[in-house]
Amino acid sequence: MPRLCQLRYFVAVAEEGQMTAAAQKLHLPQPALSQAIARLEGQLGVDPLRRNHLGVTLTPAGEVILTKERAAIEASDDAALAAHSLAHAGRGVLRFGFVGIPPSEKGPGLFARFHASHAGSAIAFRELGFPSCSTAPWLLDVDIALCFSPTPHPHRAGVPLGSYPAGSELTRPR
Repeated sequence: MPRLCQLRYFVAVAEEGQMTAAAQKLHLPQPALSQAIARLEGQLGVDPLRRNHLGVTLTPAGEVILTKERAAIEASDDAALAAHSLAHAGRGVLRFGFVGIPPSEKGPGLFARFHASHAGSAIAFRELGFPSCSTAPWLLDVDIALCFSPTPHPHRAGVPLGSYPAGSELTRPR
């Protein structure tokens, strides 16, 4: 079993506090998850989890290991995303993901500067749904993504990158 899978399994067990709940989250049979965690514990040489009748809790060593394993998973995901982006970088196409109104309909001036400075390049648009969890897989097939949402979603946090005054070229209906 790849080490990264074991790390993801351990993080899921630690976050869920139960083998059964973690197995359901990971879409794995519970015995397979328990065996993978036992193998990981053997490799670590320390018990990161304390089992009890309610589930599992982290030991002090487990707290340290959880922090490091989360960082390792994040670094691995970032490396995979960077490699994926680099593989597409030389193709001369900016893959632009969007949520809401397509950027090409927001106004012809929105991408004029890009076209002026990258004459041999093209822009490909791809509509994206709202991400339901980590954005890394959501962004895998695009180089950049923007959300054009007329109203905030009650269960999503967002950081506005800018706004356009009402009646401007970018907010006028077409």
